[in-house]
Amino acid sequence: MLVRYYNEVALAASDVESALLDDPGSWLPRLAVRTEDHARSRLVEVGFGADRYRIEKLVEIELGEPVQLGSKTVLPIRWHATGASGLFPALEADLEV
Repeated sequence: MLVRYYNEVALAASDVESALLDDPGSWLPRLAVRTEDHARSRLVEVGFGADRYRIEKLVEIELGEPVQLGSKTVLPIRWHATGASGLFPALEADLEV
């Protein structure tokens, strides 16, 4: 499945690019922690439901190497559930500035 979403930000493209590339921890979920084995990988807990009926899972978020395509910067991002992942889909995406 292919999904595209655009969001216009009232900042200079260079400022957005710096924020994405300089410190991913500043925009990844606050609870994400850096994994020891990979500097561009973080773990975060996600889930759905409420209180007693909440289902949660630890997912790994991986950031690829940024690619410069003319005036556009592309940052690959993946996320997948750790361990058994039946209820939690994987995501492969590109963030573009």
